Formats: sequence, structure tokens, C-alpha cells
Amino acid sequence: MQEADARSGASRGPRTVRVAAPLLLAALLGALLVGVPLLGSGPAGGDAVRAPRVEPVAGPAQRTAQETATPRSAGAIDTTDRSAVAIAYRRRFAPALTTRLGWTGSVDGCVAGRVRRAAHAATLDSINFARALAGLDPVSLAPALTRDAQKAALIMAAQGALSHDPPRSWRCWTKAGAAAAGRSNLALTSGSMTPGLATELYLGDEGSSNTAVGHRRWLLYPYAHRFGDGLTSTSSALTVLGSTDPDASAPAFVPWPSAGWFPAPLEPSGRWSLSSTADADFSSAHVRVLRNGTRLRTTTYAQQDGYGLDTLVMEVHGVRPTGRYRVTVRGIAGEGPSRFTWTVRLMDPSARG
Repeated sequence: MQEADARSGASRGPRTVRVAAPLLLAALLGALLVGVPLLGSGPAGGDAVRAPRVEPVAGPAQRTAQETATPRSAGAIDTTDRSAVAIAYRRRFAPALTTRLGWTGSVDGCVAGRVRRAAHAATLDSINFARALAGLDPVSLAPALTRDAQKAALIMAAQGALSHDPPRSWRCWTKAGAAAAGRSNLALTSGSMTPGLATELYLGDEGSSNTAVGHRRWLLYPYAHRFGDGLTSTSSALTVLGSTDPDASAPAFVPWPSAGWFPAPLEPSGRWSLSSTADADFSSAHVRVLRNGTRLRTTTYAQQDGYGLDTLVMEVHGVRPTGRYRVTVRGIAGEGPSRFTWTVRLMDPSARG
């Protein structure tokens, strides 16, 4: 295993983390997700999220797609089996949406506290459910990363805002918490935070400031090995720049929604993505999406590096909670295949039978 520290562990070589401007949820890097968008300040009746970003640096020689791609994880969910997906969702993801935190900390006293073990288990269940849908290996939590992530979550909750580089003037600021914020996905809610809600926000990456889907890319980074999980009643700090495993299962492409049967509650409001474990260039890529044979309008965003794998992000207009969606991406340049097609079958996981 490799300690990523300030490195992402991507196949193209390590990327150093730079605490700069928030973009998604990474104030450190310039990525902030408020309610998913970059939204700077805390949500007013909504949810906010930010994702860390890293800058490419010189690293080991790049590998070809054939050298990089490996089979789906042995623990992957069989997405050709509707029942298997539905049962896994009901058992592994849905419960995390209502899991009680039991947070022992205090914003008034600047006490980071801790949450119940069941809450951390629910965080892992929800994240690893998504990774299993995508054919990726599960991640685990590192106690040291979780301890500091808890301090980062406290800062966000106390200040009522998100930043990957919180200044000393922020309430409940600590050196360890501020450092962890720069390596974490961050989320804030005006309601009650739960492990499942945090994962849902990170996977959804909604909002105009999250068109890079940085949070999602870190959650679905194939080589991720250990995360840190900080939670308060209103905030989440999920340290995603932890240790990595270069031998982890890494399919040539990681689409979201993933291929096969897919639970409609996790469909990201039309913001779909395709990541590549090779050194892919999507700048000239063309996307075609058919729903039950009828073409849907799509919009693509300029490729943004710094968040896990090279990724193409698209807005698919007219997505409904059911149906068969065939997605074809052509014109992919770089080391991998120039074309990729996958089919998503959205379904209601609560329906039995």
C-alpha cells in the first residue's frame, strides 16, 4: 500500500495536493460543492458540498490501457441481476440514509467528539455499495484519518460554511482539522446529516460549481484504499486523499451511473460521467444517449483534471426514473479505446419481485 498523503495515486503518476481555492468541496484545491455547488457559504435551507483537487506533477511512466485495466472486483455487484441490485441497495445503502450519528461533540464548546461505530459502518456501507456497482474494490477507514476528519467536520459545522483551507479566524479552528479539510470531500446541511446523505451528495455533485464531479471521482477512484470519516449533526468531512492500492481492481472505464440495473434514487439528476483508468483525452469526444431507442439531448463539459481519474462529464436531458439508456462515447483520444458504450437500466429498488 502507498501512503497518498498529498498524492492522488492516479495511474498517470502522483498528484500533489494544493490547498488553494475551493472548487467542489475542496477549499484547499479550489473545489467546493455546496448542496453540491461551489456555493462558498453554508446552505440556506439546502445542502453544500466541496471536493479536494490536486495538481498533476511529474511521476512514473504512464501505462497503456491494457497495462492499467484489470477485471471488475471480486466483490462487485452483479448488475445484470435486477434483484441483486435492489436487495443490495435496500440492505447496504438505504439504511445509511437514516442511521443515527450519536455525535458526542459540541459546536459551542468546540469539542470534536465522535459518532457511533454504526455511523462509520453506514458510511462504509453506502460508499462501498456505490463502488461495488462500479466494479471497484471496497475501501476501509483509517483511525488517524478519521480522528482528524472529525476535527475538520467540526470546523465546518461551527462556521456554517465550507472551505478546504479554513483560516484561523474560523470557529473551532485547529491545525489538524484545517489540514484534513484540504484532503477531504466536505458537505454541510441545514437539516440533519447522515452517512447516507453525505454519500448521496458526493455522488450527485449537483450545482453549477460541481461540473467536474470531483466528489464523485474521489469516491469512485479505483485505487483508493483508506478514507477518514468525520461527521457532526450538520456536516461531513470525508478524507479521500488517504492511502492507495496500486494493485486494486481498475476497469478500463468507470461510468456513473454504472452499466446494468441501477437504483433510480442514486441517478444524479442527469449529470452522468465516464472516467478512464488510462491517460484519456475527452476534449473531442462525442456523446449519444438513447432512452428506449429515442435520442436524448446531451451537453458535455470541458474536461477538468485534478480529481482522481480523467473524466468526461455530461448533462443528459430528459432522464426519467425508469427506462433503458444506451450511452455511446466516441472520439476518445489517448492511451485507451477510442469508443465506449454502456447501457443503464434505471429501476425502483424498493419494488420487490
